[in-house]
Amino acid sequence: MMPQQPASTADEEVLNAVWNEHLRAEFSAHSADETVATMVASPLINEVSVMIGGDGKEEVYEFDVKYFLPHIPPDIEIVPVSGTIDQERLVDEIVLRFTHTISMDWMLPGIPPSGKRVEVVVVVVQFEGDKMVYAHLYWDQASVLVQLGLLQPGDPPVVGQRALVRCWIGAYPECADSSHRGPLIALASHRKGLLESRMSSP
Repeated sequence: MMPQQPASTADEEVLNAVWNEHLRAEFSAHSADETVATMVASPLINEVSVMIGGDGKEEVYEFDVKYFLPHIPPDIEIVPVSGTIDQERLVDEIVLRFTHTISMDWMLPGIPPSGKRVEVVVVVVQFEGDKMVYAHLYWDQASVLVQLGLLQPGDPPVVGQRALVRCWIGAYPECADSSHRGPLIALASHRKGLLESRMSSP
């Protein structure tokens, strides 16, 4: 049984709608024009783990056109884990799942395609007002590199995909079982309808 969420206010619904439109513009439409339309005149995108992004509309647009949108893996999935929203800011905890079949300098700068599966928790903190002001994206880069075989678990002290499993269980303990991938499979199935609704919303 999913935990009950308090009803959103009108302001919170506006922020959520803008964020969903931003995700649709990026991952469904692959449109830089539609993406920047969800932002203020001087937005900031900061991918903290790799220090990549853009400051101002021109830089953000260039980042989208050159480095991000053309380099989104075709099988990428976005699965929501949890979210917090108020009248001015939204924090969205999501999981990106993809096969590393193309260059991805926005996440893996300088690393050639490996063909390996990656699952990583991304925490996004963003905007104020009725348009996005900034997006700060955080993820555990060491765990991504473990999944690509570029680091070994424990040397340095990193854990790879186990960090993701713990995130799933922490948010939805009812999805845990004795299998390493049980929480991922159970929650992905449980949340599939929400994801499809989110990405297809007008």
